[in-house]
Amino acid sequence: MPVLETLLVEAPPIDRERIERAFEALPTLGYTCWTPIDSDLDRHEAYFEDADDADRAFNALHMQCLATEHPDAWKLSRSTLQETDWTNSWKTYFKTERVSDHIVVHPVWETYEPQEGEIVIHIDPGMSFGTGRHETTRSCLRLMDSLIAQGKTGSFLDLGCGSGILSIAAVKLGLHPINALDYDPDAVQGTQENQERNSVSHAFTPFVGDVSNLNLQQQYDIVAANILAPILIDHAENIANTVNPGGTLILSGILDTQYEQVKEAYTVLQFEEVEHLQDGEWTTGRFQKRN
Repeated sequence: MPVLETLLVEAPPIDRERIERAFEALPTLGYTCWTPIDSDLDRHEAYFEDADDADRAFNALHMQCLATEHPDAWKLSRSTLQETDWTNSWKTYFKTERVSDHIVVHPVWETYEPQEGEIVIHIDPGMSFGTGRHETTRSCLRLMDSLIAQGKTGSFLDLGCGSGILSIAAVKLGLHPINALDYDPDAVQGTQENQERNSVSHAFTPFVGDVSNLNLQQQYDIVAANILAPILIDHAENIANTVNPGGTLILSGILDTQYEQVKEAYTVLQFEEVEHLQDGEWTTGRFQKRN
């Protein structure tokens, strides 16, 4: 029976970059990092096809641990999953997480009592769609939260909605009206299901669409495009045209090495960078469209 080898590293956030760089050099099938709301430690999870690869990764991370000034703060564990366990095993590691000052992402299979002032997004993404754990999604949510805290209001467009997490956050942050699209019909269906979980089905209707052929009836005050850098560049004019003059554009899905090229593509279209966030190897930018 096929198996999947896993490696879990729990470590202080100060060691995040060290661990990320270590995993970049390893033959993983997948890697992710997040911080549960009930923990001060980052959780780094990686999957391997081969047990020897997983063992070598464990040894490599153990050496990284010993090289720090606080090796006792690290926790490393290895496990082997049978094929029949794969579907639900990841849920063990997807915990309730505060992703910004006010926004908390809560997996529906966990019990969580919201605290005063929190905006809780209930999510069941399946293994394919956004959970809020990915660096690009986290950065988008942080920028959105910050914008609202600064008094920004108005309409919102989610280009590449995935699980719908950004659009659902927009509803709960008070933005209106809202529109959301994704090229993948399964993503749109996942968004609809997560709308129901959050009681916001009335707020917007996601649809199948593509940034290469946008035919929207209005422009928006805030637009979030969490896609991929080549698509952001190739279809910059289409995306730029969705933003109201003076409006905000959040661009994500961009590797650090690609950010300057993306920034240049939108600078020539009358956008000015306001700020950018770096998380792991990803950069997310907030831009304002000139009037």
